Amino acid sequence: MKIILITGGTASGKTSLSEKLAKKLGGAKKVNVINMDDYYYPQSYFVDEKEIEPKKINWDSPKSYNLELLNEHIVHLLNNKEIKKNKFIYGVNEYAPKQETLKKKDWLIIEGIFSMYDVDVRDSAFIQFFVDSPEFTRLEKRIERDKKLVPGFDEETFEKKWKKTIQKAYKRYIKKWKKKSDYIVDSASIETESDWLINQMMEEIDLKLDKIKIKRKK
Repeated sequence: MKIILITGGTASGKTSLSEKLAKKLGGAKKVNVINMDDYYYPQSYFVDEKEIEPKKINWDSPKSYNLELLNEHIVHLLNNKEIKKNKFIYGVNEYAPKQETLKKKDWLIIEGIFSMYDVDVRDSAFIQFFVDSPEFTRLEKRIERDKKLVPGFDEETFEKKWKKTIQKAYKRYIKKWKKKSDYIVDSASIETESDWLINQMMEEIDLKLDKIKIKRKK
C-alpha cells in the first residue's frame, strides 16, 4: 500500500482533487481516501473532558485532531488489518452514528490541512502534494460552504475568525509544506484543467514508482 498526502489551506480544493486522483488510480477497488476531518475530536470530547465552552475550541489547531488514532489506523492498514473509522459531520462537529470500514488497498490518499503535520504520517508517505490557492479564493469558498453547513453561520463573525485564527494557523502550520512537497498543485487547475492536472500528478507518481523499481534492481 502506497500513501499519498494532499495538503493545503482550508477550502483550497483538496477533497475534490483527492476524488479525481482516486478515480484515475483505479477508483474504490484500489484506493482508500481518508479525509482528516474524520480524525477531529468531536465537540463533546472538549466539553466533557476539558470543561470549556464550545466557542473556545480551536478547530484550526493540530491539537483538535486525534493524530495517534490516525497513525494507528495507517499501521493497521499497512499490516493488512481492517479499520473502523468515524465520520465527522462538519458544522455539527460530532461523529455520525455509523462508522466506516476500510480494508487495505493499493493506495491510501490522506487529505486535509494537517495531513503533513505529523512526522510519522509524513515518513509513511509515498508522495506529497500541496494545493496552492489564493487567500481570497479560499475565503470565498469557505464562506460559501459554511453558509450551507454551519447552523447559525454569521459571515461577519467568520471573517474576524479568518484573520485571527484560520490564517494564523495556515501561516504557522501549513504554508511551509508548499516548499517541502513533491508537487505543487494550482487550485485553479482542479476545475479548469482537471484532466491535464491529474495526468501531471500521475507522471510524478510514475516517476516515484520507477525510482523504486531501479533501487530494487540494484
